[in-house]
Amino acid sequence: MVLFGHHPSALSQVLLVSFTCFCCPGLFNALSSVAAGVSDETIAYNATAVLYACFSVAGLFAGGI
Repeated sequence: MVLFGHHPSALSQVLLVSFTCFCCPGLFNALSSVAAGVSDETIAYNATAVLYACFSVAGLFAGGI
């Protein structure tokens, strides 16, 4: 059984989708609360940029499935 080879199996697709669906809500909650209560706006802007970067990387992997 090849997990991530040239011909991926159904198991590898299920593992990738479940990993993506498990991590994205956790990343959203963690990164959106980074700037909670901080008076500096640049920290909030940087946390939002990191959040969208993580979503774009997750979208690259989930889009190929």
